[in-house]
Amino acid sequence: MLTAIDGGGSVVSAYDMTRNGWESFFCPECGNDLVLHKGSIKIHHFSHRSNSGCFYGSGESHDHHSCKLHMYESLRTHPKFKRVEMEHKFHGSNIRADVALQSNNGHRIGIEVQRSSMTCDVFAERTQKYLDSNIAVLWILPTPFKVDGQGRIAPLAWQKRLHELNFGRVYVWKKPDDYIDRLGGGCVTAVHFDRCYLDSGRMSRRFRIRNTSQELLVVNSFHIVQRGGFKNCKPAKIFHDYLTERWW
Repeated sequence: MLTAIDGGGSVVSAYDMTRNGWESFFCPECGNDLVLHKGSIKIHHFSHRSNSGCFYGSGESHDHHSCKLHMYESLRTHPKFKRVEMEHKFHGSNIRADVALQSNNGHRIGIEVQRSSMTCDVFAERTQKYLDSNIAVLWILPTPFKVDGQGRIAPLAWQKRLHELNFGRVYVWKKPDDYIDRLGGGCVTAVHFDRCYLDSGRMSRRFRIRNTSQELLVVNSFHIVQRGGFKNCKPAKIFHDYLTERWW
C-alpha cells in the first residue's frame, strides 16, 4: 500500500515519509503496525509485518503501485475534480478505491487497478458494491496483455466479463513517457477482444486477437454511464469512454 495512518491520525504517503526509527504507521483497514519501505528500485510503500492477519494491500505488484501512483499524480491537480485521493475509503460505504475521484458536480468515481486473477463472482460482487453506493467504477489493467507467436492473447475469465461490461473493451494503463507526460490526465488505451479462429476453423474459447484504440485521457475521454444488465453482466455504474460503441 502507498498510504498509511501516522501517529497523529493523518493519512500520509510513503513518498513523503522518511525512516527515522521512531515514527509509527498504521494500516487504514485493520489498524495494525506497518513497515515503511524506501528504496531505489521498488516504489516506496508500506507493508504489514509478517505476523499480521490483514490482507489489505498484500500482493500488489510494482506495476500495480506504479499505475495507482501515476493515476493519482496525473489527476490530483486537474480542475475537473475537486477531490482526488489515493487508497481512499468512500464515506458511507465499505469501498476503498485505489484512486477515488469526486467531480466538481459531486459525482464519485473509483479507479480499481487489477492485475492479479480473481473469480467472476468476486469481480461481480465488487462491481455491485459500487452500484449500491451510487459510485461509478473504472477498472484498469496495469500491464498489457502478453501476445504469443501467433499474435493471440489469452484473457482471464474475469477480464472477458469486464470486456462485456464495458461494451466490448477493457482499459490498459499507458505507462508514462515524455509524450504521455505532456498529455497528462491519466492515460489508458482501450483493448477490444476480436474472435480468434483455430486452424480447424473453429472459434477458440481461450484465445482472442487484440484491437487497440488510440490513447484516452481519463480527464476528458470518459463519462459516467448507467449500464443495464446484459448476458452475464448485471446492471452497473461505470466510468466509460466517449468512443463510438464499435470503434474497432
